[in-house]
Amino acid sequence: MRHSLLKILLPIAASPAAALGFCIFATNVFAGESMVGTNTKVLRSAVANGGGLAMGTNLQLRSVVGDLFAFNAAGASRKTSVGYVAIESQPGTITSIIAVTKATGTLELSWTAPGRDGFVGAVTAGTYRIEYSTESSHPNSPLTFTVEFATSVVANATQSYTLTGLDPNTTYYTRVYLADNRKVFAEGSVQSAESTLAHPPASPVLAAVFSSSVTFTYAAPVGGAAAYLLEGSTTNFSGGTIASSATSQPALLTLTITGLSSDTPYFFQLASLNWQSDVNFTTLVGTRTRLGAASPIENLASFPDGNAKTISFSWSNPIFDSPAGVTILVSTNPISAAVVDGIAYPIGAKFPDGSIVLSSAADTSVVDANLPLHTTYYYKFYSRNQFDNYSVSVATNALLDLPPMSPGGMAASVSPDQSLITIRWAGVNSSLDGSGFKTGTPEAMELQFYDVFRATGLVHANWILIDTIAWSAEQWTGSVPVPGDRFYYRVVSRDLLQATDEAMVVDTDENLYAVGPDRISRLMIPAAWTNYFGAGGNEWSAPLIVKAIDKPLELGGKVVRATTFETIRSPGGEAAEGFQLPGPVLDVTMHYDVVDGEVVPSGFDPVGNRVVALEPLSPRVSAPAAAKGLGAYWFNGKEYVKLFGSIDTLNQTVNVKTALPGSFQVRSLFRDQAITFDLSQVSNKAITPNGDGLNDYISIRFDNPRDSSFTGRIFDMRGAFVSEMRIGTQVNDSLIWDGKAGGRVVPRGVYIYQIEAEGRVFNGTVVVIR
Repeated sequence: MRHSLLKILLPIAASPAAALGFCIFATNVFAGESMVGTNTKVLRSAVANGGGLAMGTNLQLRSVVGDLFAFNAAGASRKTSVGYVAIESQPGTITSIIAVTKATGTLELSWTAPGRDGFVGAVTAGTYRIEYSTESSHPNSPLTFTVEFATSVVANATQSYTLTGLDPNTTYYTRVYLADNRKVFAEGSVQSAESTLAHPPASPVLAAVFSSSVTFTYAAPVGGAAAYLLEGSTTNFSGGTIASSATSQPALLTLTITGLSSDTPYFFQLASLNWQSDVNFTTLVGTRTRLGAASPIENLASFPDGNAKTISFSWSNPIFDSPAGVTILVSTNPISAAVVDGIAYPIGAKFPDGSIVLSSAADTSVVDANLPLHTTYYYKFYSRNQFDNYSVSVATNALLDLPPMSPGGMAASVSPDQSLITIRWAGVNSSLDGSGFKTGTPEAMELQFYDVFRATGLVHANWILIDTIAWSAEQWTGSVPVPGDRFYYRVVSRDLLQATDEAMVVDTDENLYAVGPDRISRLMIPAAWTNYFGAGGNEWSAPLIVKAIDKPLELGGKVVRATTFETIRSPGGEAAEGFQLPGPVLDVTMHYDVVDGEVVPSGFDPVGNRVVALEPLSPRVSAPAAAKGLGAYWFNGKEYVKLFGSIDTLNQTVNVKTALPGSFQVRSLFRDQAITFDLSQVSNKAITPNGDGLNDYISIRFDNPRDSSFTGRIFDMRGAFVSEMRIGTQVNDSLIWDGKAGGRVVPRGVYIYQIEAEGRVFNGTVVVIR
C-alpha cells in the first residue's frame, strides 16, 4: 500500500484563544479538486459529510482530509506543526464501457475493473455504483447513481452487468464507479452511449413476387427504428447467394430486392436497425420467384463501315433462364412490327411493315453486309428463351455513308496577266470506293457541293474556303490575290454530312500535286504533263487521281518513311496499273522527322491527326549526317531498289525524279561510296526495236549516291559514235537506248554502250536484232 506524507504548517490567530482544528471522516469521502481561495476564505474539496467553506477573522479552519480521527491543533505562536498524516490512493477510473449483448429492453454492459490503488490491487468488500440515463448531460459523479451493489474484484478483470426494463430503440448513457471497502470511490467514469435494439418491423407482408424481384411491406414497430433491411438467400442464410435491399428512411415502409434468379426458391428476413446499425430480424419467410421472361440485350454498339459496305454490331447477353438466342429485325424504314411470344421466326422472315429477320443466333455480334451506301438502316434486337418468349426490344439505327470521290483530271490555267486562274475537273459521280451514285443526279447524301479552297503555301497549308459551287459544275474561275505570286487551290467534293475526300492541289504555275497525310510529303506533276491525268491523255480514257497514302506498318529498322502515291481511275476507283510518264519528270518529295537531334521513323496517325515518331533508326543517323545517311527507295513490283535522291537537311526532305508513281521509302544507307554499275541492273542484252512494245530498248540503272552527273553513248564495233543515250523513262539515275540513230533503227549487230561519271567509264555490249 502506498502512503503520502503531508506536513501541515498553518498560521495562528493573534488572540490567545485562537485555535486550529481538523476533523477527519471515514465515510463517503472521495477525491476532489485542489483547495483554492484567497485571503481568509478557503474553498476546500467537496465531501458528503462534514466540512464546508472555512472562513473567519481568527483564521480558524476546519477541513476534511480523509483520515480516521479528528483533533484540534493550537499554539501560542504564529505557526504550529501537527505532524504527518497518512493519505491512501483510491480506485482508478473506468475508461471503457461497451455493450456485449443487446435486446429491445436490455443492455449487457462490460468493462475492465480497476484496482484498489488505481489499476493495481484487488478490492474486497467494495461497491459498484452504476448510473444510466437517456440524457447525455447528467453529472460525472458517484453521488448520482441508479444502481448500487457490493462487489469484490481483481484488478483488470472483465466485469459485466445487465440493465433491464429499458425502452426499445433508445440510447442509454452509462457511467460505472468502483469504491473500496472504505467506500472511497473513483473520481469519475467514462460515459458509454449504447442503444437498445429496435423491435422488428411489424406485420411484414410479402406483397409481390416477380421473376427477378420480391417486395415486402410492413409497419413501423413500437418505439420506431432508424432504418430497415431486407435480405434474401437461396439457403437459410448459412450460405448460398445473398441479395439485400436497405433504406435509411424510417418513414419508408416497403422494400424490394432485385436481381434475383427466376424460378428459384429464396428465404427472406426483414430487420429493423437502431442508429448504431444493430439489426433485429423477423422470422424467415420463404418463396419461389416466378419463371422469368427473357431480358433485353445490353451494351449494344454499332460499327458502320462504308468502305466494306457493312454495319457490325456487338452486345452482351444478360443472365436469364433458358436463353435461346437474339432475334434481330432490320429495315430501311422505322420498324413498327413486333414479335409475338411463342412464335419462332427464321432468318429472312418478313413482317407486314417490310422488316425482315436478319439473325436469330445465340451470339453476341452480327455483321449486316452488302449494304447500299447513303442509306439509314433500322434494327430491333429481341432476346428470347427456349419457349420463344421475347424480351422488350432494343432499337437502333445506323447510316452507311462514304464521302464522294475527289474530282479527277484536275488541271489549271492562268490568264496571261496572271490575274485569273481557271480550274477544270471531271464531274464526280461516284463515292469514295468507286461505287456509282444511284442516278445521274446525285442525292444530297451522295454529292451536294464543291468547295474551293486557297492557301499561300503547300507545306502545312492553311486552307481557306473561298467559294462553294453547285455539284454540276466542272470548272471554276477566280481572281489571283497577287498576280505573279504562287497560290495553291483545292476543289473538294462534299455531301450532306460534310464528308469529303482528300483532293489534289493545283497552283498558279499550273502544276498538280498529291499531298501526303503529313502535309509535307508530296508528288508534283509539272504543268507540261498534267494532260496525262485528263480523260484524253491516258490509255484508259479516264480522269486520273493520285492519292498519297502513308504505310505505317513498313516503318522501323532502317525505314524512316513509307508513302505510296497511288494512281486511280475515276469514277470506278480502279488502280491505273502500269501508268507512267515518258520520262522521270514526276517530282517526289518525302519528309523525315528529327527528334532530339536524331532521324526517327515516323508515320501519320489519322486518329490523333498527328505524326507519330517511333524508335530511333538502327543504325542511328544524326540530323547533320542525314545527307550521307539517308536515301530513297522505290518498289519496282518485286523489291525495293535504291534511288538515292537528293537530301535537303534544312527542310528534312528526300527528293527523287521518276516517271512512275508507286511506293517509296526513305531508308538509312551509306552514301560515301562512288557511283557503281551492276550488270544485274541492265534490262536487256538484246533488243528488237520494232515498236511492238517488247524489248524495244535497253535500260541501264546504276547507283549514284553522290547525285553526280553522268553521260551515256553508243558506239559500233569499229568504235564509231552511233548515238547518245537518254535519261531513263522510270527513274532519274538510269539511261536508255532505243536502237536508233538519228531517228532511224540501226542495222543489226553488236553495239557498245559507254557510261561516264565521276571520271570513271563503264562499258558493255548490246545486240540489236531485226
